[in-house]
Amino acid sequence: ANLFRMDGDGANIQRIGGSTLFEGHPHVMPDGRVWMVTSVDHEDGGGYSTMHRYHAFSSGDMVHWVDHGEVLHLDDVLAGAPEPDGEDWALWAPDMVYHQGKYWLYFPVRILYTEHGYAESTRKTRSYIAVAVSDAPDRRFRVVEPRVTGTRGIDPAVFVDDDGQPYLYYGAHFAAKLKENMVELDGEPVRLDIDDPRFMEASWMHKRGDRYYFSYHA
Repeated sequence: ANLFRMDGDGANIQRIGGSTLFEGHPHVMPDGRVWMVTSVDHEDGGGYSTMHRYHAFSSGDMVHWVDHGEVLHLDDVLAGAPEPDGEDWALWAPDMVYHQGKYWLYFPVRILYTEHGYAESTRKTRSYIAVAVSDAPDRRFRVVEPRVTGTRGIDPAVFVDDDGQPYLYYGAHFAAKLKENMVELDGEPVRLDIDDPRFMEASWMHKRGDRYYFSYHA
C-alpha cells in the first residue's frame, strides 16, 4: 500500500517516501468512485521537467485513495521514438472524462528547448493538447490524437453538457466545442473573458441544476 499527503497549498499529492504526484481534475465515474489522473515526476525528483508518466487514483470516500499505477508514459506519446535533439518533453496536469462508453484522457505535452536553459527568465517552451482513450480508468490508455489541431497551452479540462455536447477548456483562456469524435475542435476556439484580474490558469466548468459554474486558479 502507498501512503499520500496533500501539501499545504494543494498543488500536489506527495507519496511518502517516493515521487511527487501533481494533481489533476477529479471526476465521479460510472462506478461511483472519484477518479483522478495525475502527473508523476522522476523518482529522484526534478520537478516539472521530469513528469513523464501518469498514474490513475480512485477513492470511495475522498479520504482513502488507491494508486492504480501507470496508465500512460511519455514513451507512448513519442511512439517509441527518442525525444528530438535539444528538446525536453514532459506531460503536465491532465483531465479524464467518461463519454460514449469510453474514458478520454486530455493531456498537455510541454516541450522545453534546452539551448535556452531551464531558468524562467530565459527558457523557451511550447505546449499543446493531446488525447488518449481507454476502456477503463485503471487500464492502459492509447494515444489517439498526438496533437489536437488548433490547441496551445496547458491545463485541459473537458465538460460534457446535458445534451451530450463536449467542450474543451485549455491554455488558461480558451474554450471550444469538440466534435463527436472527441479529438477535433468543432469550429474556432473562443477566448474567455474572465472578470477577475487574479485569473491565472486551470479552467474548470461544471453544472448544477440550470447554472454553470466556472472555477480557476488565481
